Amino acid sequence: MALVAIGCGIVVNAVASDSTVSSAVIYVPDDYATIQGAVNNAAEGDTIIVRDGTYPESVKVNKRLTIRSENGPANTIVVGKPNDHVLSVTADHVSIKGLTVKNATGYNRVGMYVHANYCNITDNTALNNPYGFFLSESNKNTLINNIASDNLGDGIYLNYSNSNTISNNTVLKSSYRSGIRLYSSHNNTVRNNNVSNNTYGIRLSGSHNNTIEKNNVQSSTYDGFYLFYSNDNSFVDNTASQNNYDGFFINASYNNTLINNVANANNYDGFGLELVNNHTLINNRVNSNNKSGISLTSSNRNLLEGNVASLNTEMGFYLLSSASNSLAGNKASANKKVGIQLEKSGNSTLTDNMMEENYYNFGVTGDSLPYFYHDIDASNRVDGKPIYYWIDQQEREIPKDAGFVGIIDSLNITARDLTLTKNSVGLLLAYSVGTWIKNVTVSNTDDGISSLASSYSIIANNNISNNDWGINMLSSDYNFLFENTITKNQLGILLGYSNNNTLQRNNISNNWEGLSLLNSRDNLVFTNNFINSSAHSTNSATIWNSVLEMTYIYNGERYTNFMGNYWPKYIREDLGSFINQDTDGDGIGDALTPYTLPTGLGTDKDYYPLMQPYENYIYVIADE
Repeated sequence: MALVAIGCGIVVNAVASDSTVSSAVIYVPDDYATIQGAVNNAAEGDTIIVRDGTYPESVKVNKRLTIRSENGPANTIVVGKPNDHVLSVTADHVSIKGLTVKNATGYNRVGMYVHANYCNITDNTALNNPYGFFLSESNKNTLINNIASDNLGDGIYLNYSNSNTISNNTVLKSSYRSGIRLYSSHNNTVRNNNVSNNTYGIRLSGSHNNTIEKNNVQSSTYDGFYLFYSNDNSFVDNTASQNNYDGFFINASYNNTLINNVANANNYDGFGLELVNNHTLINNRVNSNNKSGISLTSSNRNLLEGNVASLNTEMGFYLLSSASNSLAGNKASANKKVGIQLEKSGNSTLTDNMMEENYYNFGVTGDSLPYFYHDIDASNRVDGKPIYYWIDQQEREIPKDAGFVGIIDSLNITARDLTLTKNSVGLLLAYSVGTWIKNVTVSNTDDGISSLASSYSIIANNNISNNDWGINMLSSDYNFLFENTITKNQLGILLGYSNNNTLQRNNISNNWEGLSLLNSRDNLVFTNNFINSSAHSTNSATIWNSVLEMTYIYNGERYTNFMGNYWPKYIREDLGSFINQDTDGDGIGDALTPYTLPTGLGTDKDYYPLMQPYENYIYVIADE
């Protein structure tokens, strides 16, 4: 009661405050045989203590109460009735602690259903229900130290629920849904949960401004962490490992931040970002994933900084059809394909990235000029050597310490006396004119020298070996390839859609295929050695000999004739007897027996094949 002074008298206020009412403690089954009976008879603020036992009932809590077991969830089990939730809460400020809720049946039924605010759900177990714990339109609740196991749907599901805390829970074996799922739920904290062997680990759909931190997600059927149409979320200090798809998969989302996370040994990518913009990935570690460490597809304006990607089966960092991304201070090591690969991705900025001991360290590919416009400075290194990626430069020479060379949209650049190895492209030449590439050694790359839409280049005296493709020229015209050694590549030289190029005195040997021409016209190929290397022509018109007579000394004698190429297969024996195809001894095969390339339609013929490698012919000026 309260005393109130009115004038000179004193009266008693008959309205008592809630604080003067003491709460009761009710025991089940001592005071009431069932939990529901205790709830029905309890007053607001009472505590119900449930002793050990199994209680076959569906409990509905519609007033502010504390319900807890006497000895924990292993000893206090509530088994739901058919087609109903096991325990549902529809009042604010309810506390449920230490119960097992199991065996709910019926469509969308739940072990513990909450449609309320400011509730504490602690130390409970939800077992073998369609859903484990379900918060519907519920705000500012806490779920702490609960176990959700062997439920068909989501272990913990927040539906249109905001500002809740989900922490220190164990969620496993959700057969058809996610361990923890947020749908249209915002400003929640999901912290320090162990989530394993679910269909998805932690899944956000249409959910924004959530904090997801220090969770351990593993062995999901699909992705460990999955975001769809979810923006402005923060992922910090989480671990995703051994999931059957990506460790983290983010799709159609914006402005999420991922810091200090670990994604290891996932069957797809460590981080897979698709159709996302303005994400920040800082200091994450992605190791031993079965595809790429961090992969961006059709994703723009993202920042990747200080991340480490190692021992991934494909790429360390892979950008596909993605624009205006920034990579700074990342490290890619011992990845089995490429450390950092930019594919059809324009306007990237790369600084201080380290690539080392990858199968290929670095690569840039594309089919139009915008895909090659990047800001890549020499602070980026491959196996300790700087990347020189020059755009719109003129009359300059590449420094001798280059580890990777890119010459883009430039004029009269010189690259000489370099050793380039272990990149997806050794030397990249795109949309440039008048480049001189001389005395460069290129090995163990995908493309040794790649020329795209580049003209009037001189490629001479280079040693190109042990690459997939030695020289790859696409849409490149009027180039001169001279005295290169091209050996032990899968394909020595490819000319695709490339016209009016000249190949002279190149030693093309021991390649799986020496020269391939595709849809190319008026290329001039003469005085080259094709040793254990075939040539293939498809829909191309090629001249296989000099267009003018040449003067040369052969076997001490001086001759003048047209000159083709050296094809060891042209020198034949028939039944053990040598067939003389050079009856005049001038070192040129007889015109009546040209060399016909073994591929194509039989229309590619060298009418003046050399009888010996070109080194055996001494060329002289005609008037000497």
